Amino acid sequence: MGCLTQNPDRTFKGGGKPNCSQFGTGLIAYDFELSFSFVRLFALNASAWEVCSNGFYNKHIFHSQLKEGLKYGKVSFESVIDDLRILDIEKLMKVKDVLPAGWLIYAPKIESHLQNVIQNLPSFEKELIRSLA
Repeated sequence: MGCLTQNPDRTFKGGGKPNCSQFGTGLIAYDFELSFSFVRLFALNASAWEVCSNGFYNKHIFHSQLKEGLKYGKVSFESVIDDLRILDIEKLMKVKDVLPAGWLIYAPKIESHLQNVIQNLPSFEKELIRSLA
């Protein structure tokens, strides 16, 4: 989910690239190199769950479709929120054991980001909906 990981290049705008393809009735996402690009920022002015503060949510490739779907009651973030509610961050962060050494400096910031979202799930869900208004 682009708003959780803040993947700013998943767009057609400004020379971006969608980094996904349709396969049958589903989508395949690929090219995640900017998924956690916020770790390179010196200062974040907003909490991780404050989707509308990241400055690129409305450029995401699916923004217009989600916005249109919300008008007709066809968008629900319930399953995403449910998945986040049961996400085991400690288990997920074991992936750092296989990361290149140069990337390890970013692991604490990524973990903190994910924890911040999970600790604020009701606010995060409201922000997702607000981002489509």
